[in-house]
Amino acid sequence: YNNIKEVKENVYDYFKERYISNDGKIKPITNISTGMKIEIWKSGISETFGNSDYYKNLSIELKKIKLATMMNLAKMIKYGKIRSISKPNQHNINSKAVYFYLEHPIIIDNVEYIVNIDIRCIPNTNGRFYIHSVKTKKEAINASSCSYSH
Repeated sequence: YNNIKEVKENVYDYFKERYISNDGKIKPITNISTGMKIEIWKSGISETFGNSDYYKNLSIELKKIKLATMMNLAKMIKYGKIRSISKPNQHNINSKAVYFYLEHPIIIDNVEYIVNIDIRCIPNTNGRFYIHSVKTKKEAINASSCSYSH
């Protein structure tokens, strides 16, 4: 769990034959609720694990959760529900890319989590898995029930 390079390589190997897309072969997964075709590229896997400094500071529990969600990524992309409408690229206002956000529940060690999956879309191409994050179901419910007062 502690060697980020080894973890990423194991995830790549797990997905390589069936799900990893590259310039030579595109292997989209169709999201049932939207009909959108979504690809998993090595860059999305690298992005979701972060850099080595970020990764080494995660607890062993969070490392296990990240790995467990990656092992279920294809299923979560296929059955994920839209969490919010598409949004433009906040990092580059001139970019044609928009982001879609899916969510899917997963149970790990008898704890229910909500996995948020970000999909990057450029016009006239399939979407690409970009990154994912995980919250316990309780944290996700608390975050979505904010109130506004003025």
